[in-house]
Amino acid sequence: MRIEKLNHADPGVRQRLMDYLAPHEPHALFILGNLVADFPESHLYVAVESDRWLGVTGYYAVPKSLVPFSRDAEAVRRLIRHVVALHPEVRYIIGIDYAAEPACDEVFAMGYEPANQPRTIFMECEAPPPRQPHQELCRPMREEDLPQVARLIRHLRKEIPLDDPVVRESELALARMAALRHVLELDGRIVSIASTNGKGVSAFQILGVVTDSNERGRGYAGAVCASLYHDMARQGVARCVLFTPDDNLTAQRCYQRLGFRQTGMFCVAKLRPRE
Repeated sequence: MRIEKLNHADPGVRQRLMDYLAPHEPHALFILGNLVADFPESHLYVAVESDRWLGVTGYYAVPKSLVPFSRDAEAVRRLIRHVVALHPEVRYIIGIDYAAEPACDEVFAMGYEPANQPRTIFMECEAPPPRQPHQELCRPMREEDLPQVARLIRHLRKEIPLDDPVVRESELALARMAALRHVLELDGRIVSIASTNGKGVSAFQILGVVTDSNERGRGYAGAVCASLYHDMARQGVARCVLFTPDDNLTAQRCYQRLGFRQTGMFCVAKLRPRE
């Protein structure tokens, strides 16, 4: 088995990636969506035996995220050892459980440790939900929304204090990176957001759902997710996936009301070097 870096700007390589991942689309939407959307600073690697692909891993430099996909655990381990040696600044491993768990085991053996509880519920929906209460308050994000959106993203990343008055350029850059983000605006304030990294082949994923802590319990998250879902459906994409912490029953009930059902487990592991 050997590891190769892919030139995903090459049309032939790009098509082979799409063909390899398409049969597993719901579980590979980070790589597929980022590929289609030309996500900046993407680095893609493949494990190859003879001419047969055994697995693919993406490293995305701005969020410092590593996304493995393979049903072959040894291919995942080989990919992780190779990619982390090249990109030791990795801070997240994200992926479906059968690919992400051997990846986590490998990075822990390489001197990293978990900074969170990584297990999440993986959910899927086959059709857009009915229109939700408060959906009239939702719309696509605009450039002038970025500072407020960046502050909401702090709830997710938990790296900058929520009340820090300074919004950093790095935060604004991260807020810009979603292929599409919808916001719920209430009296001039952005109080809830949901995003996607874009269409894969025939599906998309909802990411980064967060509501201001003072505005929770009012149905805003469901409204902004439905707004985003309807926008993607107008672009011809009806199938959607998402993931949410397995101990967040409120979020799970919210997504169930939209028509999502649990179909597996997902991993979002935050990493830090072991001291």
